[in-house]
Amino acid sequence: MTATRLLFRLALRSLARRKARTALLVAAIFLPLTMAVTASVLATTSQPTAEAATEQRLGQAGALLVNQELVGSDGVDAALRSAESALAESLGREVPLVPEVTTPLPARLGDREVASYGHGLDLDEEIHQGRYLLVEGRHARRGGEVAVSVEVADRLDLAVGSTVQLGDRREEAIVTGIVSDAGSTTRSFVVVDVATAANHSPEATRGEENATGSTYAGTVAWYAREEIVQTPELAAAGWQVRSRGDALLDHGHPGSEGAGSLLLVIAAAVVAETTLVIFAVFTVVVRSTARESALLAAAGADPAARRRVVTYQGVLLGLAATVAAVLVGVLAARLLSDPFAASQGQIWGPIRLDPVQIGLLLLLGLSAPVVAARTAAEPAARLDVAAALHGGDLPGSSGGKGFRPALTAGLVGSALALASGAPCSRRRRWWPVPPCSSSSPPAPEWAP
Repeated sequence: MTATRLLFRLALRSLARRKARTALLVAAIFLPLTMAVTASVLATTSQPTAEAATEQRLGQAGALLVNQELVGSDGVDAALRSAESALAESLGREVPLVPEVTTPLPARLGDREVASYGHGLDLDEEIHQGRYLLVEGRHARRGGEVAVSVEVADRLDLAVGSTVQLGDRREEAIVTGIVSDAGSTTRSFVVVDVATAANHSPEATRGEENATGSTYAGTVAWYAREEIVQTPELAAAGWQVRSRGDALLDHGHPGSEGAGSLLLVIAAAVVAETTLVIFAVFTVVVRSTARESALLAAAGADPAARRRVVTYQGVLLGLAATVAAVLVGVLAARLLSDPFAASQGQIWGPIRLDPVQIGLLLLLGLSAPVVAARTAAEPAARLDVAAALHGGDLPGSSGGKGFRPALTAGLVGSALALASGAPCSRRRRWWPVPPCSSSSPPAPEWAP
């Protein structure tokens, strides 16, 4: 049997003989690390990928175009008819366009009303796939049909087949489906055909902005299948273009600042708890096992071997706690993902892991107890063998009286520190984390 294997067996036996203390040491690493992994996975999952964010905004389109000058001067109906020819004059070639008209379109049922926005588009078109989620039924395809958002359906108690009144004219429409916006499930909107939205659209006032800084009244957006980039000629003609490539770049690193701050809080909590508390615990362990270290010395073990016995205990504890923490943390994130997303009015999709964050947390979980154990093992290499064999303790021993209070304080402190870095949500007043903003724009900001 090699010396290393023998020392590992001695370390494992030492941990097994003190089951209660070993369990508390594992918990000191496992609990904060589990919370850190869970928070990291939730934070990563809450941020859409660049492709997902672009799909919510552009669907399958290669470019999104807006021309408020055209709509403001000619009106919505005329702009819908002349957009392709106007674009061809500026672009030098013909490009097929698929329009979307967005306008205030309140939904009513009896004496109840929801101030919603209407989107006039055909969601069955391939170019719009991915923009909204169909929860139930089918999309609206013609006049007299409407698909309502989950929020509108809940507030008006609507279901597929219900009749609802739209706009100030109170035109009746049959609810053919219920849809949802993955980025804001609490947004109130309805989806109708282009002609219906255009009929309800007031004449757009050039430059008119709402509280979010975007122009919606009578706004028309056009989607092109091919990718188009902004040029001086297009800008001179009033065209604003957002290409798919630009949209992907805009969302290339979603939430990186928030995720970085979260990771700093997690790292600080884990390092502080595992290094300081575990060091204090291992100091108690080394002092209380001075006689065992003296027996090893009497059997011929050198100071380095006596240090390694304690260090290997840190290795075993770190391995067991870290592996368990990652598995449980990912499982907890999977269970909490849907409730957290619902509390923020979003749909997140499958959980995702940030390899850098998880790798750093693994490194912290494995290294912190090893460093703490290695540092605490120094007295074992310098002990007076004769004195220890006669029952003497190491110089400066404080016994184990402060072990449990220190461990308890470390666990509570780390839990509060980690909670402060958890993904925001609409929490109760007693929750010690700043709540998320509950405000959301009345319509998606798809204008370039």
